[in-house]
Amino acid sequence: MSLSSFYRFLSLTLAVHSFVLLGCDQDGDAPADDTLPAVRAMIDATPTPPSDPYDFVVAGETLFFIAETNDAGDELWKSDGSKTGTNLVMDINPGPAGSEVSDLTAVGNQVYFVAYTPAGGYQLWKSDGSETGTQQLTSLQTGVWGGQCCGDLGVLNGEIYFQGDDGTNGSELWKSDGTLGGATLVMDIFPGFEGSNPIAFGTMGDQLFFSAADGEHGVELWVSQGTAATTHIVKDIIPGEGSSLNLGMVVAGNQVFFHAEDGVHGYELWVSDGTEQGTRMVKDIGPGEVEAYLSWMVPMGSTLFFHADDGKNGLELWKSDGTEKGTVMVKNIHEGDLSSEPRGLVVAGNQLYFFADYGPAVGLFRSNGTHAGTSLIRGNLALGYNFWAPPFITAVGTAVYFNVYTERTGSELWNASKRTAWSSKVIAAQVKDIYPGVTDSNMGEMVAFKGKLYFNADDGVHGNELWMSNGTSTGTILVKDINP
Repeated sequence: MSLSSFYRFLSLTLAVHSFVLLGCDQDGDAPADDTLPAVRAMIDATPTPPSDPYDFVVAGETLFFIAETNDAGDELWKSDGSKTGTNLVMDINPGPAGSEVSDLTAVGNQVYFVAYTPAGGYQLWKSDGSETGTQQLTSLQTGVWGGQCCGDLGVLNGEIYFQGDDGTNGSELWKSDGTLGGATLVMDIFPGFEGSNPIAFGTMGDQLFFSAADGEHGVELWVSQGTAATTHIVKDIIPGEGSSLNLGMVVAGNQVFFHAEDGVHGYELWVSDGTEQGTRMVKDIGPGEVEAYLSWMVPMGSTLFFHADDGKNGLELWKSDGTEKGTVMVKNIHEGDLSSEPRGLVVAGNQLYFFADYGPAVGLFRSNGTHAGTSLIRGNLALGYNFWAPPFITAVGTAVYFNVYTERTGSELWNASKRTAWSSKVIAAQVKDIYPGVTDSNMGEMVAFKGKLYFNADDGVHGNELWMSNGTSTGTILVKDINP
């Protein structure tokens, strides 16, 4: 049962129960005449099923996303930011079942994604936003196998790379040039049916980095320039069949950062330029086998910011330029060995914004990468009921948007920005109480598009739908009730 179907079922069930409880006497007789209007009014006031838009991707002048409707299920949608310009791209799997669209990835003004049809199973598709320009690109393992394409999409030189399984070679590295029949196997890295299972794609220049196992080395760092001849293991970090499990690949400047273990130091920060000699552990942040617990890796220029634990100060804000000397803790926000656990790191202009626990409470911080330049913008913020859940925070220009919970308004949209042109002070405040009162608006994903914020939210009337904001209360509006 789809989410919207369940929502309708729940609303109807509640209405029927209310009809029974309110309208029948203890003998089970028919409801009184004055009860029926009240029940009908309650049913009419029930919020409409949500479309729950998510997986926002900007491709050229179009915002693509996935949304669910009663008639089409989960399918690909697009928007130019207006109500009339927000429409279903194509009902790929006709009917309410939906095509289970996933992995939206922009390449120029087109979007690539994975979708399901009963005939083809899960395959690679692309769209330019028009129905005629929405096409299936692969036909891997159709028929009895149900289609086994495609996982973890990456981009290199305008082509899409993915993990595909043709039923013969296992899950291997494939690429598509965006044309029908233009999908090819790059290399059978792990010969045989098992496959190398390439994942965690990261692009730097003309090199595609990923993790894979060739049956001889375990899961290690690999690189490709799009041909079998240029696809090879970068470094066997744990010699032999052991796996270093390279994760979290982030490009900053001309280096690829990732975290891996070498069997001696635990999971630590590593860097690579694509050569064996240029692939090394940056610093043993957690000495010896102590885990550094690296997370929230975000580039700002050629500098990488992240949170890590050195075994003395807890989880705090760190930065790295790719050298051991240049990898340092920015500031011990929660002094002592307690963790501030910086999270939600996002770059706006030349500043890094993030949430951290500074002791008395959680607050929004800003940093230019120095100890003195790291300061609290606003404290005593509640990020909902669970601080440990990933916060929703997005930069639009030099402003940042996020959701904050208060007892008066529930969890709603806030932003932090300069309020006047003549002052450098950044002020954080609520933008709008979208769902009036103490109920949360259930904000989810956010994305910057055409200088504004687009996100999903529930106003208590339309269900979770597509909204936009220019940073003002009056400029925060419902774009379209996709599933009326």
